[in-house]
Amino acid sequence: MTRAVRLHRQAEAELAGVVAFYEGKQRGLGLQLIVAVDHALDDIVESPGSSPIWKLGQPYRRHLLKRFPYLVVFTLESNLINVVAIAHTKRNPGYWIGR
Repeated sequence: MTRAVRLHRQAEAELAGVVAFYEGKQRGLGLQLIVAVDHALDDIVESPGSSPIWKLGQPYRRHLLKRFPYLVVFTLESNLINVVAIAHTKRNPGYWIGR
């Protein structure tokens, strides 16, 4: 069963901010981040249960991006992968709870 992917509006805003940050550091780096997120989403769609649970008792799972210190944080619903955050690995964990 293939699930649809939905990005929470705050996750979209986080992604846009991170892309702008990396693009400002080096031209083309923002695009590389977008590609890394796309690959992560492909992996998640293909095998959503393989991403580890963020914290016991919580519905959130996390998928680490390749080459960038960011996580795709998501929940699984019957037919939906709900991306709630594009979170830096050093940022206060759990800030996305309730999205």
